[in-house]
Amino acid sequence: MNTKLFNTSAFNSPGTAGTDIGADEVLLRIGGVRFLPWLVPEIMQLVDGIEERSILTFTLKDGPTHPNPIISPPRPGQMVTLHIGSDRIFGGTVDSVEENRLGMRADAIEYKVTCTDWVAICDRRRAARSYVEKTAEYIIRDLHTTYLADEGITIGTISGADAIIHEAVLDYITITEALDQLALRTGCHWYITPYKALMFVERTEFTAPWELTATANVANLSVRRHREDYRNQQYIRGARAETAEQVESFVADGEQRTFNVGYPIMYAPTVTLNGITETVGIRGVDSGQRWYWAADGTSITRDSSAYDLSADDVVEVTYIGAVDIMLRRRDEAEITEREAAEGGTGIYDNVYDLSGLYTFSAILDTATDLLRRYGEMGTTITFDTYTTGLEAGQLLTADLPEHDIDTTLLIVRVTMQELVPGTYSWHVEAVDGEAVGGWVQWFREMLGGPTMDRLFENSTDVLAVALPTFTKEWAETDDPNIFATKLAPSASLAPDTDLRPSFAVNDEIKYLAIYNGETHEVARVQVTAWTVRTATELTTLSIINQDDYVGPITHFGWYGGDSATAAVTTGLLLDKQPYDYTKTGLEALLVTHQNTKGWT
Repeated sequence: MNTKLFNTSAFNSPGTAGTDIGADEVLLRIGGVRFLPWLVPEIMQLVDGIEERSILTFTLKDGPTHPNPIISPPRPGQMVTLHIGSDRIFGGTVDSVEENRLGMRADAIEYKVTCTDWVAICDRRRAARSYVEKTAEYIIRDLHTTYLADEGITIGTISGADAIIHEAVLDYITITEALDQLALRTGCHWYITPYKALMFVERTEFTAPWELTATANVANLSVRRHREDYRNQQYIRGARAETAEQVESFVADGEQRTFNVGYPIMYAPTVTLNGITETVGIRGVDSGQRWYWAADGTSITRDSSAYDLSADDVVEVTYIGAVDIMLRRRDEAEITEREAAEGGTGIYDNVYDLSGLYTFSAILDTATDLLRRYGEMGTTITFDTYTTGLEAGQLLTADLPEHDIDTTLLIVRVTMQELVPGTYSWHVEAVDGEAVGGWVQWFREMLGGPTMDRLFENSTDVLAVALPTFTKEWAETDDPNIFATKLAPSASLAPDTDLRPSFAVNDEIKYLAIYNGETHEVARVQVTAWTVRTATELTTLSIINQDDYVGPITHFGWYGGDSATAAVTTGLLLDKQPYDYTKTGLEALLVTHQNTKGWT
């Protein structure tokens, strides 16, 4: 929050209060009418907050002694602008007006006016939209086109919004809530300027004009370290994840007309009878269909008017189901650091309740978001300064060796106050944490990943554990090499001792192998998806479901090539890395493997 306090005596005497804000002409308009002459010469307050409404409050006084009585008092909804010189420092609308009679006179009235900035428009507009595999920028622009453009809001700068949002279902939530979630996902922040332009920018683009050092012009500096909201192990509870596409077959007995599948059905299924597709409708809504289903139910029922099934008829149901999920994500580095500092396990648990149906990637993103935001011990620094230029939302470089601080801070609150006419001080509050560039980069590296192609096939209650990302930088001399130039045999090109066919697309890494012992492969699972595929990076995502393997794990290996199959030890071993873990039958493991090309 950035709080600026202005002495309104300067407002009534433009140009007499010095060289800063009070030295410039002040212009206050409400509904297009100038109201400066009626301002009470006390304190006007402007609270300009980060990712919050900006609030402007002031008092107008009208009475028989005033040469020009107020003809049209302020009313809620009227547009308000406040200029200091050529700069518009506030734009918004009147939120409330409190009218008070002064003394016994009916014609002496005081108006206490509270105004909110243009973000109030986002608070009152609600979005009913859904997006799958869209960038944050795409969603922002769509929300603007659909809801904000007609309100007179323009698009300003959008940067840092290239992250893929795997799933976003906006079920009549406010535009403010939607933009807040996008800011959380991307590590950016958003606001609407006094000129009514929507801005969504990386925090790293908004830097303070000077640094906080031991010789900076500051006083009353205070450093507070705390662990409020800290966590290094995050659980997501209560959500339901979509399964992969399920295919279940039933053999009719000549009498049965209802068949029950293994998971609650989420979307319209496909039903075939002896290989021929039949019509499907919603139970209680549709009519004239061969089969009926209901959302979140497990049964498929044959219409009473449809002919009876014969014994040995085969009914096949293809559908997307839902599974209850409890997801856990850990920050191993933070846990190790806390263990060394405090003893014990070093684990700080937090449980976040998330209701509704999501893709698995969306649930994982939520855990990542929360760990990024609350995954470091907090530090808050406050100080006073006479040096101008600091604003809420800026990143402030801090180098204070006497306090063991060498980092980048986010300014969250600036309070400006006139001490004496023409003299101003600024009280600044800054914090470390999720806005810092390094955190933004870390979070962006954690983003990315498809909607699961294969997910939770064996249980209706799952603890999904996201393991740390495994990485490998490939050298040009590695053989076989997934980044080798793609070559295929032809009439003029034959394999040789130093020339061999390259990997086909999607054959580079096909299976994740599980080892119990350095050379003992005990199980393997097919790669779920290739989350990144470029000329210099290949990242895979694999899920080890509950029944894929239970027991100790000492290593993971990654196999590829056309000879790699579901059978252990087949194919080409491309990478192996140690990892000590004992997997239970109640959990599924999420394993990410990032490969990068190490030469140009």
